[in-house]
This record gives sequence, structure tokens and C-alpha cells, in this order.
Amino acid sequence: MKKEIALSLSAIAVAGLATAFLLVPGDLENAVLPGQHIRHFLSKVDAAKVSGEPVKVVFYGQSITKQAWSMQLQERLRSRFPQVRFEFQNLAVGGHTAGMLVRLVEADVLPLNPDLVIFHVYGDSTNYEKIIRILRTGSAADVVIATNHLVNDTEVTEEARRARLFESGLIRKALSVIGLVGRDSTFQGWWNSLFLPRLARQYGLELVDVRLAWKQELASTGREARYYLSDQVHLNTQGEDLMARIFVSSFDRMQHTQTQRPRVDEKAWRTTVKVPVTEEHACTPTPLGKGYLVQIAGASQGDVTVRVNGKNPETDPHTFWTTRVSHVSGSEWPGLLHVHPLGADVRPDEWSVRILEKTASGNRFQVYSRQFGDEGSGDSGQEFTARSGRIRLKPEDWNLEYALAVFPGARVENTTLEWSTMHLGQAVVPALRVKQRQRVYQRRGNAELNICLSGKNVGDWMAVLVDRASVECRSYFGQAYGCRTVSGD
Repeated sequence: MKKEIALSLSAIAVAGLATAFLLVPGDLENAVLPGQHIRHFLSKVDAAKVSGEPVKVVFYGQSITKQAWSMQLQERLRSRFPQVRFEFQNLAVGGHTAGMLVRLVEADVLPLNPDLVIFHVYGDSTNYEKIIRILRTGSAADVVIATNHLVNDTEVTEEARRARLFESGLIRKALSVIGLVGRDSTFQGWWNSLFLPRLARQYGLELVDVRLAWKQELASTGREARYYLSDQVHLNTQGEDLMARIFVSSFDRMQHTQTQRPRVDEKAWRTTVKVPVTEEHACTPTPLGKGYLVQIAGASQGDVTVRVNGKNPETDPHTFWTTRVSHVSGSEWPGLLHVHPLGADVRPDEWSVRILEKTASGNRFQVYSRQFGDEGSGDSGQEFTARSGRIRLKPEDWNLEYALAVFPGARVENTTLEWSTMHLGQAVVPALRVKQRQRVYQRRGNAELNICLSGKNVGDWMAVLVDRASVECRSYFGQAYGCRTVSGD
């Protein structure tokens, strides 16, 4: 076996001399230029050098993404573009696989309207794709994904042939019987060499081939995979440094390659419309086309009243969002993975849940809101609807028992969880300075939009910027299909 691994490593080392980290493994006929799918981000970086607007980057995933390598990449981007004001946020949640993050991602990421999302998570392919779909249909952000790093030496010998057999179901069924799907090297071969590259092509994602780079590192140093690990999967200091080097080299290559090409124009994801400002009773809607985000720009001396699709943006259910729920006491994890908004009452509010005692089916709790006070009590083992009819909590959304099982100091009884409900719309915009922009409407996914602007002492017209989400999907009985990219290149 050692001889087989040594021969494989030698082959990888030779191949690595001519292979960039970003080439799609095993599918060279469909390979894309490095940076092809972060051209929106690079264009925002270029524009920010002049405008001074922040460029927003979100790291998302689980514990691997939370590790120190992400800080090294941040420092590299800052040093590479010193005149750009970056806003970095690492919102990764350790221990939460794709099946859990799929309930968190909408509230965590979309309201931030990032320019770039760097994403990695373990889990099943169905929920992984759902997360990608939420990110790409709900924003114009570029998304960078990565293959998995190596956790043992046997993964060096992965074969594309076995991966294709896994995809056909011949090996997958056998592994399911003995409970090895997700841990077997054949699954890893399929995930990294077939599933992720295919997803990258379908949704226009940038793929960093961490796995290939890891194999090249083992080949050139003669080290074993465990040299870079603190346990069976997490990175030690050497592993964090290697991951940082891979991402830094990849981003340097992306940026260098794309400087040789014309920058993508912002018209690929944004429409600018000149909208008249009239008195309210005389306002005629101006069509904006498809989009998910509306901003108004330009100098104005007075207040501007906004109506989108004939509605006040502050009372439109499409602009209603919830924040992430606070952590279980003594843990790093949110006590609820998702809160379901209900009804047409979309006033901003502050919510809290107090956990009272353990029950046979879960935990008894009491819900309060700032607007209505006591919203009722329930049991985490049963579906709960607030008295005001504005939110619903489902048994599968509770995260209490998982936190208790993992964190020795976690405490549930008499713990209070908190979150907010908010709207991402603005009905009246105060006077704006030159070049200032104000978000007035943000929804989930593209839709046909129109707008009315009215006010006194404002001017004859204002510029309205409409951003389009990168991907649109059709829906059939609640299931998405026929997804296609609609912006970018």
C-alpha cells in the first residue's frame, strides 16, 4: 500500500508542475480561467478604489472555515488592495453540516448583501446544493467553494472510475448499508472530482481545488496527511498555514489572470434607471426590470418617499427578515436554526424565548416580543405559533440538545434566546449627499419591480440602482429546477 501511495504521490507531483489549483479535476475540457467567476467581486474592488464604498466578504461554513487560515487570506486581500475598505465577516458555525446550515444561511448571509462568499461545508449533496441555490438566487455575490483537504493517506489513491461507479449507485448502495457514505474515500472522490466541479459549472461558482494542492504538498514534502491535522479532520498550525497558502495562491492567480482580460461591466448585474421625482398624488410607477435589491443615489435636499410595486417597502412582506438566534448559554451555537415569519404584520420587533424546564418530548419555553409582550408558551417537541400570529417554531429547528451534547458547559434551563425581526425596506429617505446610496428595498430573489419617488425640494429626478441575483430557478410544487445564471459571464 505504501508503495502504491508513493507512486501516486510521484505522479501528482509531476502533474502539479503544469496544473493550477483552480482547474476542474478530471474534466479539463470544461476548465475555466482562474477568476472567471469572481469578476463581479474584482469589479467591485476596482470601483471601490475610487468610490470608497466597502467591499463585503463573508466566510461561511463550519469549523474548518472558522480556523485561522481565513484571517491570513483577509490580510492578503488587504495588503494586495490597500486603498480598498474591506468588510470581512466570518459567520461559520462549527459542527453544523449542510443539513443544518441550510436553515441558517438565509438569515445569516443574504441581508448583508455581500460581494463575495467563501464557502465550505461537509454534509449531503442535496442540502449543499440548496445552500448554493439560496446564495445565488438571493444575491449578486460571487461564491467561491473548495474541495475537501486530505484527512488520511489512503485518499491519495482516489480514482475517477470508482467515483463514477459511486455516482451510478453501484457502490453508494453498498456503503449506505454499512453506514460509510460520507466517510469512504470513494464518496470523497465523487464529491471532489465530480459533484463539486459540476455544481461550479451549473451555478457559476469559483472552485478552489484544495484537495489537489494538498496532494501536491504531500508529494513534494514526503509527509503524511496527519502532519497537518490536530485530530481526524481539523487543521493544526501547519494545516492552517497550508490552507492559507492554497487560498492566497489561488486568489493571486485569479486576480493576475483576470487583469489580462477586460473587466466585467456592472451592467452584468445592475441596471441604473433615471426615475422622476413628483408629488405623491401625481406619481406614475417607473419600470425597473427584474431585480432583488433597489438603491437610490444622488444628492437631494429633502425627504424622498418611496413606493415599490405600489407598496410601502417597510410593510411589504417580501422585505421582512429575521436575524440569527443567540447562542445557547455556555456554547457557541444558536439555540434555534430557523424562525418562520408569518402573516402580513411585518413591524420590526425584538423577540426572546426563555427555556423553563425539561419535558418528555423536549423543553418547555415561553415566548415574548417587545411589541406584544407574552406571545405564549410551548414545547420544543411540538410546533408553536405565537399569539400574534407573526412567527412559527418547528421541532426540527431547535438546536438545544445538540449544544448540550457537544459543549460540557452548555446550560439550557432558564436560558434566554434572543433574535430580531426586521424589514430591509425604507419608505422615506432623508436628504442624500453627492454619491451617497441608500438601500430602499431588498427581497429574496429576482422579481419584476417598479418604483415611485415623490417629495418636495428634491429635484426633478434621481438615479435608482437595481441589482439582479446571479441565478434564477423555476419552482414546481415548492421544488426548484431549471436553474440558470442570469448575470455575470
